[in-house]
Parts: sequence; structure tokens; C-alpha cells
Amino acid sequence: MREIVRRFGGNTRPLTILLYNALRDLSRHCNKSDGGTHPSDKNRIKETFLRLHKAGVILRKEEIGCWLEYLGWPRKHAESVGKVAQEIGEGLKPVINDGPYYDDNIIDYWMNG
Repeated sequence: MREIVRRFGGNTRPLTILLYNALRDLSRHCNKSDGGTHPSDKNRIKETFLRLHKAGVILRKEEIGCWLEYLGWPRKHAESVGKVAQEIGEGLKPVINDGPYYDDNIIDYWMNG
């Protein structure tokens, strides 16, 4: 946690329970060691951030990457996933194959932990 504070100083928002649970869930389902390069992992990553974006969560690559690193992702993979998150947050409409990966009520589930 200190690393998060050190890297962001006063420029990070408190981690919401919604974002924390989504990132924790993503970290449980994706292969962190290879950065989620398997096609199903890539699609789950895109769907996760698309759902968060639609729920109004601001997706900043540095912040997402830092939290993913905190959750055990290697830095280069965490930064890569953070970049995808920000692109989706800026309006990129990702192509998601073989989904959906989550139930329709996943945002409620993440909100309630």
C-alpha cells in the first residue's frame, strides 16, 4: 500500500470497493504472470473495463496499473492492462469474443463485495 501512495502522492483517488473488487476478481481469473495474453484472458480484461466504464468508473492507466501490480501482476503486464483500461475509459469500443464472461449483475456483485 505504501508503494501506491509513494507512486501517486496525493494524486490518486481512494480505491472504491467497486474498482477493488473488479480488479481482485480479474486478478483471480487471469494469468497474471503472462499479463493475460490468453485470448479468454484478453477478452475478460476488455469486458471488465468496459463494464466499469459503463458504470461510471474513471479508468486511468497509471492508477489501474499500480493497483494491479499491488495485486501481484508483474509491472510490465500491469502497465499494459492499465493502458487497455484507459483506452476503454476514453471511449474505445473493444471487440470481445466468446463472452460474456460475467453475469449481467456483476457490477452489483462487485459493489457489494
